[in-house]
Amino acid sequence: NLMIVTHIEHVRLEKGWKLIKDIWWKFCGACIRFLEVNESNFYKRSSGGYFYICKQCSNRPKEKGKLPGYEEVKESVN
Repeated sequence: NLMIVTHIEHVRLEKGWKLIKDIWWKFCGACIRFLEVNESNFYKRSSGGYFYICKQCSNRPKEKGKLPGYEEVKESVN
């Protein structure tokens, strides 16, 4: 099935974002939670895009340069 989408919508869909009832949702790159894309869940870049990890993960202390939650996600996948 084909959909008519804008360039921005196409990029978001390619990155794994989901459009549910006219609201964009995406996974956090660190904790893998599925969150609504808004300024309360993700920091907004000056270019208008959103960071790949959620605010909660970006505020956690980082260990050895790894993403917050990296070890927990790796263990849950294996």
